[in-house]
Amino acid sequence: MDTKLSMATNFIRYFVEPGDTVFDVGANIGQKADLYLAAGAKVICFEPQPDCLTILTQKYQQNPNAFIVNKGLGEQAGTMQLSVCSDANYISTFSQKWKTGRFANYDWNQTVTVEITTLDEMIKLWGCPKFCKIDVEGFEHQVLKGLSIPIPYISFEFAIEFIEDTKNCISHLKSLGYKVFNIAKGEASNLVF
Repeated sequence: MDTKLSMATNFIRYFVEPGDTVFDVGANIGQKADLYLAAGAKVICFEPQPDCLTILTQKYQQNPNAFIVNKGLGEQAGTMQLSVCSDANYISTFSQKWKTGRFANYDWNQTVTVEITTLDEMIKLWGCPKFCKIDVEGFEHQVLKGLSIPIPYISFEFAIEFIEDTKNCISHLKSLGYKVFNIAKGEASNLVF
């Protein structure tokens, strides 16, 4: 294991112990799922992009602790259009606003109709995870609105240009009883506070 991966895995072990369940919402091609699996977790990867699903399936088909769910998450079950950026699939999004931020020069050249479910429904199916990572390019608040019970640890991405969305995420989490928040800058393996 390289040093950077080892440091990130050690950081994750503050939150995830062997045998814990982790929800990886917006798993993409599994960069974070790799860390959770290395920490000994059972990882449920939520990813609606067809190309990413192919990679995740190939990567984890022999791993009994990795499960792939071909769905997006949101405030309620249904279907939505996912805007896919072929040149940078990691910025594909359900959020029209997201496409006006720092990635405005990219081209979202495909749309895919995606089945949507909620965190609450997935908790009914898989049990409450110990840790939930949400990285869905500007759609984090809608994903969190599909949650009505606290999860021990939640990590969600935010973009400074859409700080009001971040405040909405925090407000919803506070309504569920969360009192302590922290941040990590970028992909750092440490917390600011």
